[in-house]
Amino acid sequence: MLLYYWKLFIGQVLIFYLLQLSFIEDENGYAHYVMSIVHNAACYMPDLLDHMAENYPNLTVKNGVLGRNSDIESSNMVHFKEQVNFNLVSKCYFFLRLYPIVRL
Repeated sequence: MLLYYWKLFIGQVLIFYLLQLSFIEDENGYAHYVMSIVHNAACYMPDLLDHMAENYPNLTVKNGVLGRNSDIESSNMVHFKEQVNFNLVSKCYFFLRLYPIVRL
C-alpha cells in the first residue's frame, strides 16, 4: 500500500514540475517552449464545432485552402461540420481551413 502512495506522490510531483517547465521564461520574458500539450486537460469542455453546428446551424461560414485565396467556399455551419467529420482520419483534420466567423 505504501508503494501505491509513493507512486502517486511521485506522479503528482512530476506533473507539477512539467507544468512549471511548460511556462518557463527567460530573463527577458520570452517563453522557452512554443507549446505544451496536456492530454485530456479540456475534456470537460464541449466540442466547439458541435456547439456551433447545433446552436447556429444557418451561420454562413467561408472556408478555403491555405495559401490559395481563390478557392474560397461559402456554406453553413452544419455543412462545414459534415465535411469535417467526413474528412476526419485518425483524429486528424484534413479539410479546408475555416475563415474567421463574423456574425452580423
